[in-house]
Amino acid sequence: MKDVCMPFTANMVYFCDPDGHSDYVQNQDKMEVNEKTPKIGKIAARDIRCENVKNIFACLYGLPEMPVEEIALENITLNFDKNKNIKPVVPIMMDNFPAMCKRGIFAKNIKKLILKNIEITGSKDSNPFMENIEDCECIGVSFN
Repeated sequence: MKDVCMPFTANMVYFCDPDGHSDYVQNQDKMEVNEKTPKIGKIAARDIRCENVKNIFACLYGLPEMPVEEIALENITLNFDKNKNIKPVVPIMMDNFPAMCKRGIFAKNIKKLILKNIEITGSKDSNPFMENIEDCECIGVSFN
């Protein structure tokens, strides 16, 4: 991948429908699971090189009541664009989410997160941001 803003995103709180900005859609509190509750199963990406990334390597956001089942990112090298004038943007379609620029990994509400052999160069971060991750396997992840 070359010159992309956000190589990996998975977002379960999004505003692409007519009611996308309603409290029902944007509320980040744990809600009752029903037939309308979205689900993301297993996602894997391996053996990828990302060059001149602009905003964030991976923004992964599940629901508190329905975390993403599993995300595996393995054997990935990434470098951020060296341009100092890149403007921060909101990386996912979600109200009240912060704009980001040259950020590494943001992961929230995930059952199993596997990060193996990932080299990130030029990020403002020195570690992944992780919240409400039930099981994390983080091996060989470096921020340079």
